[in-house]
Amino acid sequence: MRHICKVCDAQRVRLWREENPDKSFHSQRGNRHGLTLEQYQGMCEEQDGVCEICMQPESRKSGDKTQSLSIDHDHESLAVRGLLCNRCNVSLGKFEDDLFLIQSAARYLKHYEDKSK
Repeated sequence: MRHICKVCDAQRVRLWREENPDKSFHSQRGNRHGLTLEQYQGMCEEQDGVCEICMQPESRKSGDKTQSLSIDHDHESLAVRGLLCNRCNVSLGKFEDDLFLIQSAARYLKHYEDKSK
């Protein structure tokens, strides 16, 4: 049985991704959402490189590299909606895209915001 050093393997994968951005994008994101790298880049340009919800760039890091914006999609139809930062994407997921819960959370925050003033 051949053992591979995790550090060396991670470096090998990182170098391959850097040398093959189209293939890396397709294997990591594009396949799941049916987008090409060019379509993703176009969406990113349309959104000025920021999250469609909070209007901030992605801040999540992987090592020393900032992650790309996440591809948000409807979990029933699988239709792509837009690009979100990790925080907003995970938040929507936690609320299971339920508008009632999201609106209730907004009312809750508003209620306590008014009381703190």
